[in-house]
Amino acid sequence: MRSFVAVMCLMGPISLSAPAQSSLGLIQPDAGLVFGIEWRKIVDSSIGGLLTDQIKSNMPPVPGMESLQNTLLHDVDSVLIASSAIGLSKGASKPPVLVVVKGRFNVDQLRSLIPAKNLSGEKYRGVELLRVSGGAPSPGSKAGPDQTRIAFLDANTILAGDRAELRSAIDRIRTGKLTAARGGILSGVAELTAGNDVWMIVEIPPSALKDAPPAAAQIFSGVKSTEVGMSFGQGLGLQVNIGAKDDAAAQSMQQALQGLIAMAGMSQSENPQSAEMIKKIRITAENSRVKLALALDRAELEKIIAEMKPKGKPLPATTPVTPPQPAGPKSIRITGLESGPVVVPVQ
Repeated sequence: MRSFVAVMCLMGPISLSAPAQSSLGLIQPDAGLVFGIEWRKIVDSSIGGLLTDQIKSNMPPVPGMESLQNTLLHDVDSVLIASSAIGLSKGASKPPVLVVVKGRFNVDQLRSLIPAKNLSGEKYRGVELLRVSGGAPSPGSKAGPDQTRIAFLDANTILAGDRAELRSAIDRIRTGKLTAARGGILSGVAELTAGNDVWMIVEIPPSALKDAPPAAAQIFSGVKSTEVGMSFGQGLGLQVNIGAKDDAAAQSMQQALQGLIAMAGMSQSENPQSAEMIKKIRITAENSRVKLALALDRAELEKIIAEMKPKGKPLPATTPVTPPQPAGPKSIRITGLESGPVVVPVQ
């Protein structure tokens, strides 16, 4: 349990002394998905305190680890998560990923969270690959050994994810053959990361829509890739760039998305705030790309976050129940007298 919590703490704080794009050289050359979070930049933004308070309130309480959770929340600079296009195309529910966490870490403290039996993991090119769990499947289980590993490269870099992905990343570091940060799926990464604190680039495999409803498959059949960016400097800025196979496919997709947005707005007639937010979405087509943009100021974002917080329902008020009283005049009946029963009226 302690090792699981440790991994979630490492991967959960989602940071810019060392920005996420500085780790792009470590990811797979054939990456099909890249997800970056500039946590330090978010914390230093105008709404950083609001977001960190929200994260702290949702963190599960773990006895003895409160100080560590607080340290990781403030010492993480950035997180980069990547998966290869081949891994995504296989359709696995959990494709192999590589996680690169940048920051300023107390390595000895983090290692103390991993059970001693896992600290004897393998060494690869001088780097320890530590197991997250016991490594062996339970008796009778058809699953193979757990391949998830953690590696502390130094006090500023942590690798986590699939064992084979970690070994490949270490190979790229040791040989100096880092992944080009401007080729393939990363060709537009500079523009995307320039003004965004959270960003993602994903290449859509041909098999992605095989199980989608026919209407959705027809609308998105021309999609090749998607870029998503979010910024928190002045509130919330959201941009989505959809890469189509050609200009005609982009125009068709723009019209379809505008229709979907209009339908979504009408469905929120009983929620004026959501309807107003939907109206602010702007959709344009630029050559073979469709762009969606949304901007909310700080007040609008704070209101949305406040509405997302769970609200307890007040307990129903209880009223004491008085036993029913007989109607009409009150009296006392006395029996056992020689002269017979006597009825005495009571006021």
